[in-house]
Amino acid sequence: MSDSLDSINQQARTLIDDGKADAAIELLRVSASCEDGNLAALLAEAYYSRGDTKGDIHSSHFFADRAIALGNTAPHLRAIRAIGAFRKEAYAEAAAGFKALVTDDASTDTKYLCGLSCLYAGEVEEAITWLK
Repeated sequence: MSDSLDSINQQARTLIDDGKADAAIELLRVSASCEDGNLAALLAEAYYSRGDTKGDIHSSHFFADRAIALGNTAPHLRAIRAIGAFRKEAYAEAAAGFKALVTDDASTDTKYLCGLSCLYAGEVEEAITWLK
């Protein structure tokens, strides 16, 4: 990563951590964000944390997919992708995503979302497992 992209990465991380998602999104609106897994991941996180409109869900899902495709393996990207798919009513994708993430130790909310995703995707038996 070049010095300028490293600087953008660090500044965006600080803005997101400070709850300034809008400012982070503005900073990350550079062409390199679609080609750099770390910058794409930060965009996914910023859009997800803002989450106030349907467009943000689509954007967070897109950039999480892009970051993963570029080799970023941060676990939160898979969660953003699964939640984004659920919110976009892509239940089969959401179910697959949640099933890959959820364990017996996961929170009740996460298990519930996994179960709902499975139910809406037509995987009734699998849904029952997570909705118990």
